[in-house]
Amino acid sequence: MRLGKISIITVPLLTLGLLAGCTSYGGHGEMGDNMKMDDDHGAMNMAEDKHGEEVAYGEAGMAMNASKTIEMSVEDNAYSVAMINVKMGDTIRIKVKNNDDVEHELVIGTMESMAEHRTEMAEMAEMDMKMKDHGAPNEMELPEMASGELVWKFTNAGMFEYACNIPGHYELGMHGKIMVMAN
Repeated sequence: MRLGKISIITVPLLTLGLLAGCTSYGGHGEMGDNMKMDDDHGAMNMAEDKHGEEVAYGEAGMAMNASKTIEMSVEDNAYSVAMINVKMGDTIRIKVKNNDDVEHELVIGTMESMAEHRTEMAEMAEMDMKMKDHGAPNEMELPEMASGELVWKFTNAGMFEYACNIPGHYELGMHGKIMVMAN
């Protein structure tokens, strides 16, 4: 009989504990200290949130600190600039005019991060999810026949990449290199 009383009391307490745990992680996708719901793709990430944080290829820049402006266009699924050369520490403003009648994007990253992003974009397409603004400072959405701007500070030397990762676009040649030279 004693076991029955413990079960009757334990079940409601466990239920309350689970409910409290489910609601205590807060809003807007947060899942605790080191887990976040990736609002952009609907998947959980164990990695830190990269919005506004420095990554291997740099950090978000401020337009007023831009030392150089790169202007390019997109036409026939190709960027008009194939290579960007900058110095470590430079803040660059990249302005892009999409002259195509399809949506594109411009994302800055490493070759590895680009491959991951292409996989995510392909998964979104398979689930018929709309390609939408990702909200990260190293990414810009380029709706058809529209312009966009991205400001980025390159904090590390190395070879990086910019690309359109919408399914099939990278494979058509929609990518370029960014060479960041040490001072």
